[in-house]
Amino acid sequence: MTGTRALCVHPEHPIVDLHKSPKPQGNPEAGAVLVRITARPIHALDLSVIRKKFIIPGSPTNVGEGVSSVKRGDRVIPLLFWSYFIRKGAGSWQDYVEVREEEVILVPEEMHDDTAAQFDLGVASEDYILQNCAGSVVGRQIAKHWGLKTISLVRRDELKEELSAIGADVVINTTKEDVSKVVRAVTNGEGAVAGIDMLGGYSTKLAAANVRSGGKLVTIGTLESTDLVISFNDMWRNIHHNIWGLINFQGDKHKVAEEVMQLFKQGIIETPGCRRFEFEEYHKAIEESERVASGGKVLLV
Repeated sequence: MTGTRALCVHPEHPIVDLHKSPKPQGNPEAGAVLVRITARPIHALDLSVIRKKFIIPGSPTNVGEGVSSVKRGDRVIPLLFWSYFIRKGAGSWQDYVEVREEEVILVPEEMHDDTAAQFDLGVASEDYILQNCAGSVVGRQIAKHWGLKTISLVRRDELKEELSAIGADVVINTTKEDVSKVVRAVTNGEGAVAGIDMLGGYSTKLAAANVRSGGKLVTIGTLESTDLVISFNDMWRNIHHNIWGLINFQGDKHKVAEEVMQLFKQGIIETPGCRRFEFEEYHKAIEESERVASGGKVLLV
């Protein structure tokens, strides 16, 4: 096996450097899988973690003793975020990663790596769910498939047409429009039944203010700030706020993943085309991922 490459972060500064090691990867330990990463998405969350402020496709090159659910050459998604990225600093921006057998999900042969790289609530169909940061591509399409209506908060007019085309029912530019006025107009004065907050900070406050009394607000990301702001008035209205993440999900991750994979295979979920960069072009890839214009996920290949 050849040497390995990895993008490493300076321990004191948000600087990313390419490190190469001539030493080949050894055999995985018992119950583990050695995965060769084939496509590495650059998420806003990745850059936030690097600056101190999800799931990656690959192929097992070797498996340890006792591994039975995957074999060498299968296409998989290793679940890296909590156990490997946060705890050990071992994310997807490298050639190989060793993970436990239970932390990989098989990918159908017909699914392209670009789609797999982006793979990362109970309400009535007449209700609206509010989401800031426009929500994920996958999340919006699942909501549409389930018959749920969405209110998406954005900061740019050009996103409106794009979001409407892929299932967003109501899109509000928070820099130009009166969010509360629009939300109450489409919800008969009640507000959204639930909200999904990806930003944190004062964006959490805006989301909570537009959820109906007794409704739910779930924060799943803190791209703006790890300080979550909620008004006393909204707490008085009995808004139920909590934090959710895959790291503390108690359900069957593999079962949920298989159900979502079926939606991809059926064409219910479609992802936009990705912009691909060679591994050594990581500086250009990071710059491209931060461009204001949309156009699909940026991948290191």
